[in-house]
Amino acid sequence: MKKLVPLLGTLTIVGSVFTTACAGRAGLSSEQAGGNGGAGNAETGASAGANSDVGGSSNAGGDSNVGGDSNVGGDTTGGGDSNVGGDSSVGGDSSVGGDSNVGGDSSVGGDSNVGGMVGASCSPAPVCGGNVSGTWAVTSSCLTVSGRLDLSPLGLGCRSAPIAGSYEVSGTITFANGRYSDNTSTHGTESFHLQPACLTVSGVNVKCAQLGSLFAALLTPADCAGDASAGCDCIAKIAQNGGLGLVTPEHWTSGDYATSGSLLILDGAAKYGYCTAQDTLSLRPFSESPTLTGNIVCQRTGG
Repeated sequence: MKKLVPLLGTLTIVGSVFTTACAGRAGLSSEQAGGNGGAGNAETGASAGANSDVGGSSNAGGDSNVGGDSNVGGDTTGGGDSNVGGDSSVGGDSSVGGDSNVGGDSSVGGDSNVGGMVGASCSPAPVCGGNVSGTWAVTSSCLTVSGRLDLSPLGLGCRSAPIAGSYEVSGTITFANGRYSDNTSTHGTESFHLQPACLTVSGVNVKCAQLGSLFAALLTPADCAGDASAGCDCIAKIAQNGGLGLVTPEHWTSGDYATSGSLLILDGAAKYGYCTAQDTLSLRPFSESPTLTGNIVCQRTGG
């Protein structure tokens, strides 16, 4: 019995050393978990206080240390992987400023600009008249084509067809001593559909492809496709010099002008509502067949 007492004492000492070693090992693991700050090294289910993660493997700053290894402003980047403490990133690859940027590819003012033709509205602008003398440069335009296209001059089997399109105007125009000089150009596209009943010319049946050249008498040659059962879909590309936004078979690059109240009249035929305000001239072309809606905005460049 006396020999067992020293032996028990020795075992007690060894057990104490073993316990101390294990505790040291646990403390070392705790420091490593906090040092690495990783979501993988910090295991769920470890002791509270040592490896007590906030949210399992998704640590908020290492081993839930406030101000510890997960520094705010340290490894925590805003715009890279945007990690908040170690591998536990907020947003991962879709970080704020990362791949799904606010202001990146889907930016306001980027590819999808608001206000492409700044300054001109497609809605009719107010008219007020004023002095148009001087040279004016077109700064913006918005002209929309709608309504019906008058086909009566072509001798087709129908007298009109629905039309849609838009124009843009560029260049300059000068008004002086009752004369004007028009250096503008008008570009755009018009599309219209011809019903099967339209596919005759003076009583003779025609194919869609044969109709395109006829429209030069009205606007410009058109490309038409379709068949006798469904009708023809036609597209006309507009490229006109002169005419100041009014696309007509007869248009001029110079001639006489007159004003009457808020109406500007070119060569006694082309009419525009207009308004001058300081060095800005707004023009509203008038057209009934087809209907033309919108405005041309110009800036004065000479006296």
